[in-house]
Amino acid sequence: HGPIVTQEVYATAEWPLHGSVLTDALAHAGGKLLAQVVAPWVATHTATPQKHEEATFTKKIVKEDGLIDLAGDALENYKKIRAFDEWPGTYFFTERSGRQIRVRVTDAAYADGVLTITRVVPE
Repeated sequence: HGPIVTQEVYATAEWPLHGSVLTDALAHAGGKLLAQVVAPWVATHTATPQKHEEATFTKKIVKEDGLIDLAGDALENYKKIRAFDEWPGTYFFTERSGRQIRVRVTDAAYADGVLTITRVVPE
């Protein structure tokens, strides 16, 4: 919220990235951009007003958002696994020996409309 001092498009060849990789890359890019813009902004104090009608909003991410539905959309599950790799993590529930257990998904692959879970950590 507020005026825009500067902005830059961040492009990446691979998509979707793991959330942790994207966070790190954007932190470095943001730091470089900040270093470039601070002195000119202090000298001029110029900024562009934000177009509030174009602003987007999202809800706060909670741990329950990491639950994936294995019968659901494969691409959506893949994006969730990639985005939530650090927090809140992704997981599903399965039954084993008559007991429900939570299985944490730590990596997956997606190709031709098929999600392949490649790494899990059982409860």
